[in-house]
Amino acid sequence: MTDPIEKLTEDIRQCQEVQRTRFSNNFLNTVGEVFERDGFGTTRTFLLEKRERQDLRHQAGALLKVLDLMGAHPEIRQRRAIGRTLIKALIAIKGMGART
Repeated sequence: MTDPIEKLTEDIRQCQEVQRTRFSNNFLNTVGEVFERDGFGTTRTFLLEKRERQDLRHQAGALLKVLDLMGAHPEIRQRRAIGRTLIKALIAIKGMGART
């Protein structure tokens, strides 16, 4: 049986919006902290608000897609720290497999 978090990581890596987006470590850290502390709803609201800012529009949009992918995994709903780790590691995740 495949590890569901490995599958999620691969789904995130293959997401075109994630691949097209240049992420800021600072923004990823902030979003990861909001997610772990407050959960899906608050993080979605936070990102919708940030999507109104020109400088954060693309990052916020891509992270909304990541939230949608993570929402289907009960492991992340039960342990939000896993989601925070995935969000903070997005730059590394999107580069996985690119060196093959």
